[in-house]
Amino acid sequence: MKHLMIMSLSILVLMIGTNHAIAQDDNDKYSYTTLEVSMDCNACVEKVQTQLAYTKGVKDVKADHVKDEVKVKYVTKKCSEEDLIGSLAEIDYKAKVKHANTSKAKTPCSSHQKKACGGSKAPCSSKKSE
Repeated sequence: MKHLMIMSLSILVLMIGTNHAIAQDDNDKYSYTTLEVSMDCNACVEKVQTQLAYTKGVKDVKADHVKDEVKVKYVTKKCSEEDLIGSLAEIDYKAKVKHANTSKAKTPCSSHQKKACGGSKAPCSSKKSE
C-alpha cells in the first residue's frame, strides 16, 4: 500500500511538471493581440475574420463590430502584428494595434464596407438589405 501511494504521488508530480512545461511552450509559441478595426455590421465581421483566418500563422480570430476590435492568436515565429495589419489592408480595412484605454466613435461605412452592407449611404445596421 505504501509503495502504491508513493508511486501515485510520483506520477502526480510528474504530470504537474509536464503540464507546466507544455503551458510554457504554448506561451512561447503563440502571441495574442487586439486590433482596432472599423466594422459596422456582421458582414464586415465575417470578411475580417475570414481574411485573418487565411493569414499564415493565425490560429484564432474573434471580431466584434460593436467594440470595433479583433482579437487574434497567432504563431509568433510565422506572423506579426504588422502581417495582420497588412492582411486586412489587402481587403481595404485599416487596422492598428489597440492599446488600453482607447475609444473611438463609430463613423458611417467607408467604400469597402458599403459593398458588404448593400451599398447604402446610411450607416450599416446588423440586418442585411434584401
